[in-house]
Amino acid sequence: MWQRRKGSIWAEPNPIIIDDIAASGYGTPTGSANIYWRAQGVEQVEVRLGSPAGTLFSRTGAGQHSKAAPWIVDRTVFFLQDVSRGRPLVPEHTLAAVQVSLVISPEVLHQHRNKLEENLRLLYDVLLETPLASRYWIIGGLLLGWAREGRILGHDFQDGDFGFFRHDRSRFLAALPRLMAAGFTPRKCFCNNDGDPAVYVLEKDWANFDFAEHMQVGSLVRSWNYGPGEDGSLMELVSEVPCFELEPFDFIGRSWLKPADHENYLSKIYGNWRKPDRAYDPLRDDWSIVSRRRWSGADRWPVDLT
Repeated sequence: MWQRRKGSIWAEPNPIIIDDIAASGYGTPTGSANIYWRAQGVEQVEVRLGSPAGTLFSRTGAGQHSKAAPWIVDRTVFFLQDVSRGRPLVPEHTLAAVQVSLVISPEVLHQHRNKLEENLRLLYDVLLETPLASRYWIIGGLLLGWAREGRILGHDFQDGDFGFFRHDRSRFLAALPRLMAAGFTPRKCFCNNDGDPAVYVLEKDWANFDFAEHMQVGSLVRSWNYGPGEDGSLMELVSEVPCFELEPFDFIGRSWLKPADHENYLSKIYGNWRKPDRAYDPLRDDWSIVSRRRWSGADRWPVDLT
């Protein structure tokens, strides 16, 4: 008997409650859930991550199925796609979708924020005795939190972002052994599609500490960022903001550097940065992005880390 094509997909638990700092992951917190789906009137379905054509999670026939997903980040979306007889991975053939959320307990948030502040002060103290001292500055969510609220943003406990100019690369690399000795572990070095190192990722105690190279191009300052695209592939994002001077400011017990006209700088990136936007996605909503392309570079540090 012919059956009308339909399907459903859900997660258990949803939301995922994170109440253990050690279980919440390094950098971006992760949780575990079981994904369930049911389909009828189809021959074959696929569960895709992030978009109808995103990374393949599972491929099955009709009926009810399930699979564990122990790596879920907040707002992960699973799409149930009808791929019977070669149907393309497009929204027209999406049977159902589910978004999985993470809710982090106040206790874990407090622990994360305290640890991040502690490690930011440690990072500052270590770099003060290296050639990179007074040659790097705060960017991203840390700068936004200071400018808007005078503190680290409530949800922004996962990383700290910094910039330095490309001509100071040797200074950063000279400081790297001291950072490693203090417990900051090199995790990744994104080389851009031109083959140049662009973003250096260090990790310590559930948080990433990202150092992004900047270079002056005429009256603009260019930088790079990396993250997953709608199809799950890693994208390279090129950003440009007007040139800026640096000035010191006090934050979490230390004197850092920031763009002197931080209000204009933040406006070029966030637009109305004074109004909180919990849904802001730096890979999608950053006003300074001038180019988006699939990342074809390498994860390659320009020095021997052994």
